[in-house]
Parts: sequence; C-alpha cells; structure tokens
Amino acid sequence: MGDDPMIRPYGLKAVVGIVGVTLVLLIPAFWNGYPVFYFDSLDYISLPYTWKIPIFRTAGYGVFAAVVLPFNSVWPIVVVQSALLAYILFEARRILLPHLGARYAFAVLAILALVTGMPWLASTIMPDVFTVPAVLLSLMLAQTEVHLGIVRKIAFILLLALACAAHPTHFALCVGLILCIFAVDKLAAYNWPLVRLHVRYVVIGVSLGIAATVGSNWLASGKVFLTPRTTQVLTLAVLVEKGLVQEFLEETCNDPTAHKSILCEQRTRLPYDANEFLWHNPDFHTVGGWEAMIKEAPWILDEIIDRHPLEFIRIMTELTLEQIVTLKTGEGFQSMVGFLDLEMRTHYARENAAFMAARQQGYKEIEDSPMAAINRLHAPFMLASLPLILVVVVLAWRQGDRLKLTLGGLVTLAYLGNSFICGAISNPADRYNNRIAWLVVLAVLVLLPPLIKAERERRARVTL
Repeated sequence: MGDDPMIRPYGLKAVVGIVGVTLVLLIPAFWNGYPVFYFDSLDYISLPYTWKIPIFRTAGYGVFAAVVLPFNSVWPIVVVQSALLAYILFEARRILLPHLGARYAFAVLAILALVTGMPWLASTIMPDVFTVPAVLLSLMLAQTEVHLGIVRKIAFILLLALACAAHPTHFALCVGLILCIFAVDKLAAYNWPLVRLHVRYVVIGVSLGIAATVGSNWLASGKVFLTPRTTQVLTLAVLVEKGLVQEFLEETCNDPTAHKSILCEQRTRLPYDANEFLWHNPDFHTVGGWEAMIKEAPWILDEIIDRHPLEFIRIMTELTLEQIVTLKTGEGFQSMVGFLDLEMRTHYARENAAFMAARQQGYKEIEDSPMAAINRLHAPFMLASLPLILVVVVLAWRQGDRLKLTLGGLVTLAYLGNSFICGAISNPADRYNNRIAWLVVLAVLVLLPPLIKAERERRARVTL
C-alpha cells in the first residue's frame, strides 16, 4: 500500500527494533515476576503434557503452548508470542504504512504500551494476543501494491493460520474480514475512494488455520471438529441471563402439545446470569451437564428464534452494543492459587516457587490489584479511540484518501465484528474487546494526524 519496502533486506536496526519491541511487550510479565494467567490458562498449560482438552475448548493455542515442552517453563510461551507480535507490527509498518517514520512509530508503540492492554495481552498465557495479528496479517496479505516475495508471503500465511487456530472466534473474525476485503475490492473497481485488494492469500491462510485446528483437535480428543460443540450452549446461557429462555419454558412446559425441555423442572430456579448458569448452577449438571445441553441448546434456540425473532434480534443488538464499550484491561488478574497451583506443581515443578511469588498471587480479587488504577488511564483512551476512528473514516472519505479510508474502515469493521462475535454469542466481557481495542488506538494514532493536517491545509486554501 505504498512504496515497495520489500527490496530492502533486514538490517541490524530491524533486528534490534524487533527485540526491543518484544521486551516492551514483556514488561507486565517482568513486573509480575512471572507470566500472567487467566482462568482459561489452566487448559492451555496442561494440554502439552496431558493432550486432553475440555469439551468447551479447542486445542490450537494449547498446541502452540507446546513450545514449553523442551524447557518445562511457561516463559517460552509469552516470549515467542511477544516476538511474533513484534515482528508482525514491524512488517505492518513497512507494508501498510511505509511512510511512517521510525521515530514516530516507536512513539506510537510507547503510547500503546502505556494506555492500552497490548503488553498485558502479550504477557498473558492466552490466545487473545493473536486477535490483532489476525487482522493485520489479513490486511498485509490482501494488499496489492507491495510485492511481498515468496518467503514473506509464506511466513504471513503460516502466521495467519496460527492466529486463526489460536481461538475459534478468530475464524469468524477472519471470515468476516474476507467478505469485507472482497466488498472493498469490488467498490474500488467502481471508483470508490478505496484501495484495490485481493482475498486469495487470506483465504489460503484461513484454510490452513482450519486444517491446523481440526488436526490439533483430533490429536487432543480423537474427534474431528472445528469449533467447540458448546457454542450454542453459550448463546443459550446468554438468553437465560436475559430471561428469554425462562419465558420460552413458561410457554411450553405446561403445553401438552409442545416438546418438553430437560430444563422444565428447573425453570423457576434458573439464575439470571450466564456464568452462574454455566459454571455454578447445580441444575446444569443435574440435567446432564455439557453433553446433555449440547443436544438441547440447538432446538431451544431454533424455537426461541421462531417464536420471538424480534426479541432475539433486540437482545443480540443490545449485547453487541454493550460489548463495544466493554474493554477494560486485566480481566481475571487475581490470585490463581487454588486454581492453577496443582498444574504448576505437576508440570512445572521447578517454577512453582516463582509462580507462587508472582505479584498476581497477592491479589485475592481483581479489585485488590492495580488494575483499577491502570484502567483509569486505559479505559478512557481506548473508549475515546472509538469515535475518533469514525472521524478517520469521515475525513479520509472527504479527502479521497484511499489508503486511510481502506485501513480505517476495515479496522472499524473488525472491531464491530469482534463485538458481535463475542458479545452477542458469548456474552460481553472486558477481555474480548480489550484484545482488539489497541488496534483502534493504533489506527487513530497513525491515520488521524495526517488527515487533520490535510484538512487544515484544505480549509486554508478555501479561505484564501
């Protein structure tokens, strides 16, 4: 999307820069004294040793975490994922924004490290670090103005496959991007102020990710599947929280002509909380647990959509809108003692002391941790970027800046798509949009200033 930077080989400055960015991304882990954990980390650090995954998980990121095997340490996970993110950011600057100066690029990096969750994602044993790479790699593979060369093209395709395989929501996000990229190219062909793009290499990367996921899942479970069979159960739990499932049960459980749900006897005791329903509700296990609900959820959802389509759409819309502004950093940053220590003693015994001594283990609840203070800075900056990215789109359209309109528009659509995929289907949570909000901040920082400068110059010319 600019001058061809691929003719310049990597030099010492490039290598030093990537290493430097990697170290910046690891600052939270260094401060913590150990990599940061989330509740889901339990399954990922166990898989390389047990090759077992829960029914509600896929194996992709766990297979990536197998880099620990030669070391019996979780540090290689965060080091490798931080280095990959640093490399992708370096390439994105060269390919998508080749005119962005090195000094300004490092200033932007410093701002992102200070006011967004970017380094916290890289320092945490979670697949969320690969959300933004999935978007950036898709954009780099889709561009048509820079000759990538066979080596980089293969590297980007493989990294996109890894990013997609890391988490099932990344597949949905990338498929949405493929559709958007295709639409952008068609609109550009009709002289819209957009950059011509192509989807073939993105499709190859996503397809390889699908193959890698299916293969990983088969290795870990002996079963062939792409996404967890529990996805519809998660959506059902969201509708339990909103009361729509209870309304449906009241309509059908006493109707002698209607098919009866296994939840009928529990309908008056269902909690109005999705997490409570899934993880802390004894009735969930009384009716048969995950296996039973996997069979039950699809037809209940079909019936609810058939009976209450407008109510269903309203709830999905509300959840998406809620997710858009739900983006705080550090969800789950609290003590993992009593949750992860058995796995640490079993698989990472020589690091158990470091795990126990980490700052994270000193905070019984997240409210006790520094995250409240951190989010007094992070949350306003990330929230402010949301309307500003729309300003980018409007100014780029007005000025006919094809590159900035394309990048700003696709970043906006990626953020909205992530909000729907995670908020409407799984229930809003801070970590879902925190994993992609820093991309919006990045886009605003690199795209808005030159657009403002150009707008001022345009107005000055009009005044003269």
